[in-house]
Amino acid sequence: MLNDLYQVQNNLEKEYRNLTLERFTRRTEESKRKGDESSTYYGLYLQKTTIEPLSLLIKQKIEEAKLGKSGRRQTSVKLMEKFDAVTLAFITVRSVVDKITHQKNALTSAALAIATALEDELRNQSFEAEKPHLFTKIINETKTNNKERKRKIMVGSYNRYCDAWNGWDKADKIHLGKHLIELYIEAIGHIQIVLKNPSKNRTVYFVEPTQLLLDFISNNNDVAALLRPMYVPMVVPPVPWDSTRGGGYLTHHTPPLTLIKTNKRPYLEELDNMGDELSDVYRAINTLQDTPWVVNKFVLKTFQALDKLGLGIAGLKIKGKTIKPPSPLSKNRDTKELTASEKIKFGAWAEIGMEDDLTQELFDIRAASYVTKVFAKPAWAVAGGAERDAVVPEPTAAAEEELEALPAWLTARQDAYGTSQSQLEYITENGLEAWQEHVAAIKLANPIPE
Repeated sequence: MLNDLYQVQNNLEKEYRNLTLERFTRRTEESKRKGDESSTYYGLYLQKTTIEPLSLLIKQKIEEAKLGKSGRRQTSVKLMEKFDAVTLAFITVRSVVDKITHQKNALTSAALAIATALEDELRNQSFEAEKPHLFTKIINETKTNNKERKRKIMVGSYNRYCDAWNGWDKADKIHLGKHLIELYIEAIGHIQIVLKNPSKNRTVYFVEPTQLLLDFISNNNDVAALLRPMYVPMVVPPVPWDSTRGGGYLTHHTPPLTLIKTNKRPYLEELDNMGDELSDVYRAINTLQDTPWVVNKFVLKTFQALDKLGLGIAGLKIKGKTIKPPSPLSKNRDTKELTASEKIKFGAWAEIGMEDDLTQELFDIRAASYVTKVFAKPAWAVAGGAERDAVVPEPTAAAEEELEALPAWLTARQDAYGTSQSQLEYITENGLEAWQEHVAAIKLANPIPE
């Protein structure tokens, strides 16, 4: 039996090595698709090694330009003087790296992206100086990872609370961005400007990676993929620790761990040289890791039942055929003309209809559940989404009458289903099959009219 478990553990470590590689590839491709290559392993390396030399060259060029004659470069230098050299270098590097392997990164678009990011930085500095507390509050409460979404929030907040922003001229932005790209090439390399013919009688300059950079990325992919391995619970006792290395997982398929997470080798060697002084520490750690973990069978059974139902409770994904339910309103309706119940129905559709893997039946049930919560303002109607509580006025008599006109079968089914909490309790106490029979009986008793 124990030998079988050791074989299972060996297979698990092989499997999770492969899953680690798959996850790395998936995340890298996703970063490329989103134009966020600065978050990849090579993107982080490029930022770490290129900001300093680029900032030094920028500083040098600004000083030289102050002594020169007027011209295209002078226009971009006037804008560059609004920033310190490190900020200019950081934003330039990040913008370039975000699409550094992109094969259709037009020079003009790349230049505009850099200049727009610099203009946003200047606007944010002005915002922080003028409304420091509000600026900090917005930064802390903006919980999206989408760069464009963050930008829209900051620009919209500035326009609402601060003086009008005098935007930069588009031509000036292009000059500035191109100048910084040229400085990047001069200081670092890695990229080149290539003239191509994307269509007949049309030529466009593109920013592309050099072959040297592509080779660097390709040659280091396998090593980088295992820098963040997936560590999972073991099914057999781990290898005991008697030094700062060598304990834990059984095979070479999982990258070895050190007893203490640090990249300082001299410190680990110092601990290894302490010998018997750490024997009690090793014994305590081995005792802890030899304590087996167990599965909470009740929780597992409950979640298996919920997953099989596919109701989307407790963060589980809704199962079923993916559809896009039609809007409950006819086209070209002015929202000002909607009645109270129509607004509620539209709110249910806007919020629920955007979920993935939602069957029509589940949508009907959830819409009915939504409209029974008449006076809870939906997340889509509240600034900041569901992060804020809304205070909504009491309903009018007309609104109550309209709600009473909802289909009787829908109201009856929803009342019979009960709340999510009561459904969960029913499944826990009676089992999944009993719940499915209960649902079938409710549908039979409250059929949809022909």
